[in-house]
Amino acid sequence: MFQLPTCDDDAQEVQSIIGRSVASNLRLPERHKPFMISRKHATITCLRANGRNVYTIVDNESTNGTFVEDVNIPSVGGRVLAGDEIVSFGGPRTCIDRDGLKFDNPYQFRFIISRGLAQVGSTSDAPVNCASTRCIDEILQCSVCHDAVVDAHVLPCSHNFCGECILKWHDTLKNKNQGTTCPNCRAPYAAEPTPNPSLDKLYELTVQPRMPLRERRSRDDRVAKSVRARNARDKKKMCKRLLRSALMSPDIVNLLVGRQAPA
Repeated sequence: MFQLPTCDDDAQEVQSIIGRSVASNLRLPERHKPFMISRKHATITCLRANGRNVYTIVDNESTNGTFVEDVNIPSVGGRVLAGDEIVSFGGPRTCIDRDGLKFDNPYQFRFIISRGLAQVGSTSDAPVNCASTRCIDEILQCSVCHDAVVDAHVLPCSHNFCGECILKWHDTLKNKNQGTTCPNCRAPYAAEPTPNPSLDKLYELTVQPRMPLRERRSRDDRVAKSVRARNARDKKKMCKRLLRSALMSPDIVNLLVGRQAPA
């Protein structure tokens, strides 16, 4: 049983390389010729969102492919691993040799998620507390607008929101001289919400490929609107800082206290 590196609140994204290279996190020693396994065959990525770990797998353009439940996964986009899946590298679970004879793929493993930790073990290992599609849907929903998260921002408590939603919430509380708290769990925080591109990437991998074109365009409009609002907010903050800096210049200070600036 091999445990994959996992995320925490400090590391929002951790990747594990699977292949026959000695530099791989999970090395698959190759005993077949021609080789079934590429040097850097596939990548499993752990993404941290709303205090939970979500795992995705992508094939690194390997020679013989990466399969999840005998379905060949693409090199672009990949697939979310919910747990209790058979992942095979170098071919499906049953392969055919040069002579046309079938044989069991020696590089097939059961992917297990238990309490947010991912393990790769033999196909006889039993699943424990597998993640579900419902869990992923909860992670991808903004609790302010109750829509899918766009331009994701995260708070220190690990809750994620749309960038436009949480920045408006943050600025409203600041303007009222109230303490800033998470809209979800009400935990207080001091630093501004920070972008979480990992969650946007998770949405692109799991939901967006199945969306109708009309919904994709609608989401693109929401993303563009959020980015414009964030850029306008950043420019406004910069202007305020420049104004404060100008007001504190020696000439302005002397003018305020009634002194004449030196020639």
